[in-house]
Amino acid sequence: MPARTLWRHKTFPLITFRSPQEAMATEDILKSIELCCLVVPTPRELAEGCGLSLRLFPQDVERCGEVLAQQTIQAKFYEWNDKENKWQPFVGAVKMIE
Repeated sequence: MPARTLWRHKTFPLITFRSPQEAMATEDILKSIELCCLVVPTPRELAEGCGLSLRLFPQDVERCGEVLAQQTIQAKFYEWNDKENKWQPFVGAVKMIE
């Protein structure tokens, strides 16, 4: 699916970063392995990091986590909680990178 599809899905998983350079480097890495992602502003309620996040398709989160675990990039994964209507740390197969 194309990246523009990600823009319409505001509640798809997000990755936040400590610097814009890490966000852009991650975008390049994910695109090089043909994972679709989109650079978006970090939601205000997360209020951390550099202000840039990557949105990706839910089915790509695990693979993305595996790829980033091999890098020195500092990132955090978040998912949308429909019941509480807020972002929460991703509680899945992905190891949180601190």
